[in-house]
Amino acid sequence: MPLYSVLKLLHGGVVHGEKHYVNMLIQNKYYVVPVVNVDGLAYIEHKFLTTGVFSEKRKNMNLDNADMCSEEEVGVDLNRNYGVSWDKEGGSSPDPCAENYRGPAPFSEPETRAIGGFIMKHKSNIKFVYNFHSYGNMYLWPYNSQSPNNIKMKNPEQLEIFQEIW
Repeated sequence: MPLYSVLKLLHGGVVHGEKHYVNMLIQNKYYVVPVVNVDGLAYIEHKFLTTGVFSEKRKNMNLDNADMCSEEEVGVDLNRNYGVSWDKEGGSSPDPCAENYRGPAPFSEPETRAIGGFIMKHKSNIKFVYNFHSYGNMYLWPYNSQSPNNIKMKNPEQLEIFQEIW
């Protein structure tokens, strides 16, 4: 989906010269990270090509817990490894074999450190982040881990944008 989105933007703006896409390309800078969990994706692909079975593994291949977890359970759920609400109960697990294992510390994984470092380096240019996930049929709002959700208090302008999108 991320690459399809880029292709649609470029095709509409560059190939067809559609004003909407041309304006988007002129007025904005885009950073695209098509995959964060590269080794997890490689595992899923390898498993499918060798067995014909589609694995629902969504963790990276960090082998620190390999001696206590099965092949499918090994690794860290990168979505739970960022610094926001890292140890909040209910959203992630400290159990290394759980599918939502958050890792030993926030940003303990090279993938999340790379994304965090990139965002910090470009934070003055980044106005909006659009995440694609391959698991779940949901639309996630910022501050989902907060109960009650406090986006209205922290970022009322962004809430308006999300309400328009939704």
